[in-house]
Amino acid sequence: MKDLITTIASIMILMVFVMQFCANHLVISKVLMADALVDKLENDISALDDEKKKEKYIVAFAKCFNCTANEVLLTEDKEGVLIQMPLKNIIACGEFLGITEEENQSIFKRRIFRK
Repeated sequence: MKDLITTIASIMILMVFVMQFCANHLVISKVLMADALVDKLENDISALDDEKKKEKYIVAFAKCFNCTANEVLLTEDKEGVLIQMPLKNIIACGEFLGITEEENQSIFKRRIFRK
């Protein structure tokens, strides 16, 4: 019986590591997609003056991180634009490990300067 419990615990720990490995690749992919989109926006910064184009970028950012368009913030000032959006589910088995949803997220921030 002791061997069975130890085996089950070992398999659970191994699965957590495997799931976290996959989650890390997903997070990296999301960040790289968002970075590419920021670079595209930086080359076409005049798109922020057009509301339709700006909305398309906001929706594209939301798709990158699987969040709503309301969670994507584009803050414009005279120097440039600050882009912020939540990056959720960084830890794959957050609930299983006792990590709350608020603790299991980060904020992606990137600033574009006007030329």
